[in-house]
Amino acid sequence: MSSIRTAVHLHTDWSYDGSLTLNQLAEGLARRNYRAALMTEHDRGFDQSRWTDYQAACKEASRTDLLLVPGIEYSDPENRVHVLVWGEQIEFLGEGLETLDLLREVSARNGVAIMAHPWRRGAWERFTPEWAEHLVGVELWNRKSDGFAPSEQGAELLDRYGLWPVASLDLHRPRQFFPLSMQLEVADCDSGNLISAMRDGKGTAEVMGISLDKLRSGVPRATLTCVERLRKAVAPAVRKVIGRG
Repeated sequence: MSSIRTAVHLHTDWSYDGSLTLNQLAEGLARRNYRAALMTEHDRGFDQSRWTDYQAACKEASRTDLLLVPGIEYSDPENRVHVLVWGEQIEFLGEGLETLDLLREVSARNGVAIMAHPWRRGAWERFTPEWAEHLVGVELWNRKSDGFAPSEQGAELLDRYGLWPVASLDLHRPRQFFPLSMQLEVADCDSGNLISAMRDGKGTAEVMGISLDKLRSGVPRATLTCVERLRKAVAPAVRKVIGRG
Protein backbone atom coordinates (compact mmCIF):
# COMPACT_ATOMS: atom_id res chain seq x y z
CA MET A 1 0.00 0.00 0.00
CA SER A 2 1.10 3.57 -0.71
CA SER A 3 0.17 6.83 1.01
CA ILE A 4 -0.93 9.30 -1.67
CA ARG A 5 -0.91 13.00 -0.76
CA THR A 6 -4.23 14.17 -2.17
CA ALA A 7 -5.79 17.62 -2.53
CA VAL A 8 -9.55 17.67 -2.04
CA HIS A 9 -12.28 20.13 -3.12
CA LEU A 10 -10.87 22.09 -6.05
CA HIS A 11 -12.41 24.33 -8.70
CA THR A 12 -11.13 25.55 -12.06
CA ASP A 13 -12.56 27.70 -14.83
CA TRP A 14 -14.99 24.86 -15.48
CA SER A 15 -16.84 26.31 -12.46
CA TYR A 16 -18.57 29.67 -12.72
CA ASP A 17 -16.35 31.12 -9.97
CA GLY A 18 -13.01 29.44 -10.68
CA SER A 19 -10.04 31.14 -12.32
CA LEU A 20 -7.38 28.48 -12.97
CA THR A 21 -7.32 26.12 -15.92
CA LEU A 22 -6.98 22.41 -15.23
CA ASN A 23 -3.39 22.53 -16.47
CA GLN A 24 -2.54 25.49 -14.24
CA LEU A 25 -4.05 23.76 -11.22
CA ALA A 26 -2.19 20.53 -11.97
CA GLU A 27 1.09 22.43 -12.23
CA GLY A 28 0.50 24.25 -8.94
CA LEU A 29 -0.39 21.07 -7.07
CA ALA A 30 2.52 19.08 -8.49
CA ARG A 31 4.95 21.81 -7.38
CA ARG A 32 3.55 21.43 -3.86
CA ASN A 33 4.11 17.66 -3.86
CA TYR A 34 0.52 16.49 -4.21
CA ARG A 35 0.11 13.33 -6.25
CA ALA A 36 -3.65 13.41 -6.77
CA ALA A 37 -6.51 15.91 -6.82
CA LEU A 38 -10.16 15.13 -6.14
CA MET A 39 -11.88 17.77 -8.26
CA THR A 40 -15.29 19.27 -7.39
CA GLU A 41 -16.67 21.66 -9.98
CA HIS A 42 -19.95 23.36 -9.11
CA ASP A 43 -23.09 21.74 -10.48
CA ARG A 44 -24.37 25.05 -11.86
CA GLY A 45 -24.15 25.07 -15.66
CA PHE A 46 -23.39 21.35 -15.95
CA ASP A 47 -25.37 18.69 -17.77
CA GLN A 48 -24.44 15.16 -18.83
CA SER A 49 -22.71 16.33 -22.00
CA ARG A 50 -20.56 18.87 -20.13
CA TRP A 51 -19.80 16.27 -17.46
CA THR A 52 -18.54 13.86 -20.12
CA ASP A 53 -16.36 16.59 -21.62
CA TYR A 54 -15.04 17.46 -18.17
CA GLN A 55 -14.08 13.87 -17.41
CA ALA A 56 -12.10 13.78 -20.65
CA ALA A 57 -10.46 17.13 -19.83
CA CYS A 58 -9.33 15.87 -16.41
CA LYS A 59 -7.78 12.81 -18.04
CA GLU A 60 -5.97 14.98 -20.58
CA ALA A 61 -4.67 17.43 -17.93
CA SER A 62 -3.42 14.65 -15.63
CA ARG A 63 0.35 14.16 -15.53
CA THR A 64 2.72 11.37 -14.65
CA ASP A 65 3.19 13.01 -11.23
CA LEU A 66 -0.40 14.16 -10.61
CA LEU A 67 -3.78 12.52 -11.23
CA LEU A 68 -6.95 14.62 -11.58
CA VAL A 69 -10.10 12.77 -10.46
CA PRO A 70 -13.32 14.43 -11.71
CA GLY A 71 -16.09 15.21 -9.24
CA ILE A 72 -18.99 17.61 -8.63
CA GLU A 73 -19.98 19.88 -5.75
CA TYR A 74 -23.77 19.67 -5.61
CA SER A 75 -25.89 22.43 -4.05
CA ASP A 76 -29.37 22.18 -2.58
CA PRO A 77 -32.20 24.38 -3.96
CA GLU A 78 -31.36 27.16 -1.47
CA ASN A 79 -27.61 26.97 -2.19
CA ARG A 80 -27.10 26.36 1.50
CA VAL A 81 -26.03 22.71 1.80
CA HIS A 82 -23.22 21.54 -0.49
CA VAL A 83 -22.11 17.94 -1.00
CA LEU A 84 -18.91 16.75 -2.72
CA VAL A 85 -19.44 13.69 -4.90
CA TRP A 86 -17.12 11.26 -6.70
CA GLY A 87 -17.82 7.94 -8.38
CA GLU A 88 -16.66 6.14 -11.48
CA GLN A 89 -20.18 4.94 -12.30
CA ILE A 90 -22.00 8.19 -11.49
CA GLU A 91 -23.39 10.33 -14.29
CA PHE A 92 -24.29 13.97 -13.73
CA LEU A 93 -27.21 13.92 -11.28
CA GLY A 94 -28.67 17.40 -11.90
CA GLU A 95 -28.69 20.91 -10.44
CA GLY A 96 -30.38 22.02 -7.23
CA LEU A 97 -31.23 18.59 -5.84
CA GLU A 98 -32.65 18.10 -2.36
CA THR A 99 -29.81 16.84 -0.17
CA LEU A 100 -31.37 13.55 0.95
CA ASP A 101 -32.42 12.70 -2.62
CA LEU A 102 -28.87 13.40 -3.80
CA LEU A 103 -27.30 11.29 -1.06
CA ARG A 104 -29.56 8.35 -1.81
CA GLU A 105 -28.64 8.51 -5.50
CA VAL A 106 -24.92 8.57 -4.69
CA SER A 107 -25.24 5.61 -2.32
CA ALA A 108 -27.20 3.61 -4.89
CA ARG A 109 -24.32 4.11 -7.35
CA ASN A 110 -21.60 3.17 -4.83
CA GLY A 111 -20.19 6.69 -4.89
CA VAL A 112 -18.63 8.92 -2.26
CA ALA A 113 -20.46 11.85 -0.64
CA ILE A 114 -18.79 14.36 1.70
CA MET A 115 -20.61 17.27 3.34
CA ALA A 116 -18.79 20.48 2.46
CA HIS A 117 -18.15 23.50 4.74
CA PRO A 118 -20.84 22.85 7.40
CA TRP A 119 -20.25 26.30 8.90
CA ARG A 120 -21.16 28.16 5.66
CA ARG A 121 -24.65 29.68 5.85
CA GLY A 122 -25.47 27.47 8.82
CA ALA A 123 -25.59 24.31 6.70
CA TRP A 124 -24.87 22.16 9.76
CA GLU A 125 -28.23 23.19 11.23
CA ARG A 126 -29.97 21.33 8.38
CA PHE A 127 -28.19 18.06 9.12
CA THR A 128 -30.47 15.09 9.80
CA PRO A 129 -29.67 11.52 10.93
CA GLU A 130 -30.83 10.25 7.52
CA TRP A 131 -27.95 12.09 5.87
CA ALA A 132 -25.43 10.28 8.06
CA GLU A 133 -26.55 6.94 6.61
CA HIS A 134 -25.27 7.99 3.17
CA LEU A 135 -22.38 10.35 3.91
CA VAL A 136 -18.81 9.09 4.17
CA GLY A 137 -17.54 12.17 5.98
CA VAL A 138 -17.71 15.87 6.73
CA GLU A 139 -15.17 18.61 6.05
CA LEU A 140 -13.50 19.20 9.39
CA TRP A 141 -11.29 21.92 7.91
CA ASN A 142 -12.27 23.80 4.76
CA ARG A 143 -9.52 26.35 4.15
CA LYS A 144 -11.75 28.83 2.31
CA SER A 145 -14.65 28.80 4.79
CA ASP A 146 -12.89 28.02 8.06
CA GLY A 147 -9.67 30.00 7.69
CA PHE A 148 -6.79 28.87 9.92
CA ALA A 149 -8.67 26.55 12.28
CA PRO A 150 -10.86 23.45 11.94
CA SER A 151 -14.62 23.93 12.04
CA GLU A 152 -16.33 23.57 15.41
CA GLN A 153 -19.55 22.62 13.62
CA GLY A 154 -17.74 20.03 11.53
CA ALA A 155 -16.17 18.50 14.64
CA GLU A 156 -19.56 18.34 16.34
CA LEU A 157 -21.12 16.46 13.42
CA LEU A 158 -18.19 14.08 13.19
CA ASP A 159 -18.40 13.22 16.88
CA ARG A 160 -22.18 12.91 16.93
CA TYR A 161 -22.52 10.67 13.88
CA GLY A 162 -19.17 8.90 13.73
CA LEU A 163 -18.27 10.25 10.29
CA TRP A 164 -14.84 10.60 8.69
CA PRO A 165 -12.91 13.91 9.03
CA VAL A 166 -11.86 15.50 5.74
CA ALA A 167 -9.39 18.34 5.14
CA SER A 168 -9.99 20.35 1.98
CA LEU A 169 -8.79 23.43 0.15
CA ASP A 170 -12.00 24.64 -1.57
CA LEU A 171 -9.58 26.26 -3.98
CA HIS A 172 -10.84 28.69 -6.63
CA ARG A 173 -7.79 30.85 -7.37
CA PRO A 174 -3.97 30.75 -6.99
CA ARG A 175 -3.73 32.51 -3.61
CA GLN A 176 -5.79 29.75 -1.97
CA PHE A 177 -3.11 27.05 -2.03
CA PHE A 178 -2.54 25.84 1.54
CA PRO A 179 -0.83 22.72 3.02
CA LEU A 180 -4.02 20.79 3.82
CA SER A 181 -4.25 17.28 2.41
CA MET A 182 -5.70 13.80 2.69
CA GLN A 183 -3.13 11.01 2.90
CA LEU A 184 -5.02 8.19 1.16
CA GLU A 185 -3.90 4.58 1.47
CA VAL A 186 -4.08 2.81 -1.91
CA ALA A 187 -2.41 -0.04 -3.75
CA ASP A 188 -1.93 2.07 -6.88
CA CYS A 189 -2.63 5.71 -7.67
CA ASP A 190 -5.63 5.51 -9.97
CA SER A 191 -9.13 6.99 -9.84
CA GLY A 192 -10.86 3.82 -8.73
CA ASN A 193 -8.48 3.18 -5.87
CA LEU A 194 -8.58 6.78 -4.65
CA ILE A 195 -12.38 6.86 -4.68
CA SER A 196 -12.48 3.50 -2.87
CA ALA A 197 -10.07 4.81 -0.23
CA MET A 198 -12.35 7.80 0.34
CA ARG A 199 -15.43 5.58 0.52
CA ASP A 200 -13.74 3.25 3.02
CA GLY A 201 -12.14 6.00 5.11
CA LYS A 202 -8.62 4.71 4.44
CA GLY A 203 -6.58 7.80 5.05
CA THR A 204 -5.80 10.71 7.32
CA ALA A 205 -6.63 14.43 7.21
CA GLU A 206 -3.44 16.46 7.64
CA VAL A 207 -2.02 19.97 7.69
CA MET A 208 1.71 20.31 7.06
CA GLY A 209 2.07 16.60 7.76
CA ILE A 210 0.31 16.77 11.14
CA SER A 211 -2.85 14.73 11.66
CA LEU A 212 -5.89 16.90 12.35
CA ASP A 213 -6.78 14.53 15.17
CA LYS A 214 -3.92 16.10 17.13
CA LEU A 215 -5.33 19.60 16.57
CA ARG A 216 -8.94 19.08 17.60
CA SER A 217 -8.50 19.77 21.32
CA GLY A 218 -6.23 21.22 23.98
CA VAL A 219 -3.49 23.77 23.36
CA PRO A 220 -3.16 23.11 19.59
CA ARG A 221 -6.88 23.74 19.06
CA ALA A 222 -6.86 26.86 21.24
CA THR A 223 -3.83 28.23 19.39
CA LEU A 224 -5.40 27.75 15.96
CA THR A 225 -8.64 29.32 17.16
CA CYS A 226 -6.76 32.40 18.41
CA VAL A 227 -4.92 32.71 15.10
CA GLU A 228 -8.19 32.51 13.18
CA ARG A 229 -9.86 35.14 15.39
CA LEU A 230 -6.90 37.45 14.87
CA ARG A 231 -7.06 36.89 11.12
CA LYS A 232 -10.75 37.80 11.03
CA ALA A 233 -10.11 40.90 13.15
CA VAL A 234 -7.38 42.31 10.90
CA ALA A 235 -8.78 41.14 7.55
CA PRO A 236 -11.02 44.19 6.94
CA ALA A 237 -8.11 46.58 7.52
CA VAL A 238 -5.83 44.55 5.25
CA ARG A 239 -8.42 44.51 2.47
CA LYS A 240 -8.85 48.26 2.85
CA VAL A 241 -5.10 48.89 2.53
CA ILE A 242 -4.80 46.56 -0.45
CA GLY A 243 -7.76 48.23 -2.09
CA ARG A 244 -6.17 51.63 -1.71
CA GLY A 245 -2.94 50.28 -3.15
